[in-house]
Amino acid sequence: MPKFSFRLESVRRYRVSLESIAKDNYRDAQRRVFECEQDIKSIYSKIDHILAEPALSIPDRLALEGRIARQEDQIQHQVIILQVLQSDETEALVAWVEAKKELEILEKLRENRRAEWLLDENRLEQAALDEWAVTRRKPA
Repeated sequence: MPKFSFRLESVRRYRVSLESIAKDNYRDAQRRVFECEQDIKSIYSKIDHILAEPALSIPDRLALEGRIARQEDQIQHQVIILQVLQSDETEALVAWVEAKKELEILEKLRENRRAEWLLDENRLEQAALDEWAVTRRKPA
């Protein structure tokens, strides 16, 4: 029995690699979003620590307010970055889903072609067995 050969195997392997790359890109985008969210939480934690410090004089109070204002500016900056990263994450997800669909189409085509090949091979085998049975029964 000859080995099954899919005519578009090289294309399928290429799409497998594209899907893998798209998946890795999506995971990287998720990681960057998570890290940015952690940075924002860290800044809020710094603000809590600043607020816990005692301010005994007006200059101390003004210094604390200045530090808090800088932290709030950093939060605004991180929120803008987070929005960009979330947009990148969404784009990466869309690209991964698209690559996955294209791969699934080829996988389905390969499965269908393999089923046809198996059917043809079974028919040829059955024809050979039938021929053998007919030639074996012939009286001498």
